[in-house]
Amino acid sequence: MNEFGGYLFRLREASGLSLREAGAKIGISNTYLHQIEKGTRNPPRHEVLERLADAYGVSRAAVSEAAREPTQPPPCVHVWRFMYRDGQDALFHCEKCLKMGKRPLP
Repeated sequence: MNEFGGYLFRLREASGLSLREAGAKIGISNTYLHQIEKGTRNPPRHEVLERLADAYGVSRAAVSEAAREPTQPPPCVHVWRFMYRDGQDALFHCEKCLKMGKRPLP
């Protein structure tokens, strides 16, 4: 479950609606709603987001904000491990990725 899907799931549970009831109220299939909640589908288009907000009794802005893609770039996965002769080791991250703003892996 992704962050947005979990958010929708909690809203639906708080409103006391089943998947079928929520889907009918929103105008989408319960299968599609379930896929959104589980994170196997991307957030829906704007019109559906508005209907979700109305059905769950929350602001449209809150649902739209929750559906936004994270703006932080993915982590740099180009990491090399280097072992020094004295037994210490260090991780080196790809300079190109760092220049593009990608954060290094922890």
